[in-house]
Amino acid sequence: MKARIGFVSNSSSSSFVLGVKGDLSKELEKLEKKEKKSGGLFSSLISSAIAVIEQNCHEFDENEALLEYGCEDPKEFYKEYEGKKIKSLLDEGYKVYTGSWSDDGGEPIEAVLCNTDFNYKSKTLVILHDGGY
Repeated sequence: MKARIGFVSNSSSSSFVLGVKGDLSKELEKLEKKEKKSGGLFSSLISSAIAVIEQNCHEFDENEALLEYGCEDPKEFYKEYEGKKIKSLLDEGYKVYTGSWSDDGGEPIEAVLCNTDFNYKSKTLVILHDGGY
């Protein structure tokens, strides 16, 4: 039998995509107000979740994405799962933001978001995230 001595990490991270028509902060504020008004399970966590979303996202840059995914041709990138989501939002006239969450350290809400499906769609805001497992 072999034994491992030392630290073993079981952390995960997952990416998310935002599509916004208008100002990102204002659209997230609208979502926050809507969720708080609903009084649902997520309503007590929404302020923390919104803060983490804003801290962890940046405007989509096609050149950065091509480098990150090792694609030379944008068509290659947009054929992949993440690229398809981004292309769809761009085609619908949304300004696109991307980011990622990790359940390794940081805020507890970030770990919750990382491991939970979190999808939302309105006429002016789309959040696409498949939870990491």
